[in-house]
Amino acid sequence: MRRAVILAAGMGTRMGSKTPKPLIKVRGYPLLAYPISALMSVSVTHFYVVVNRWSMEPIRDLLERAGVKAEFILNEHPERG
Repeated sequence: MRRAVILAAGMGTRMGSKTPKPLIKVRGYPLLAYPISALMSVSVTHFYVVVNRWSMEPIRDLLERAGVKAEFILNEHPERG
């Protein structure tokens, strides 16, 4: 089984958005969809996704709807980088 870690704890504040950065849409898709799609194309089947406390549920919902297997790691201090 190929696995990957995706850093998705960005808050998007510098982008002037209240939407968590991984969920901001670019060309109709959330930013998070792009690395997941690229990694799936090279046979990655399981993801570890680093999230913040505000984005965990919406990201979990998005990935579950897409059928993506993921475990979540909580970054409790995303403002620190």
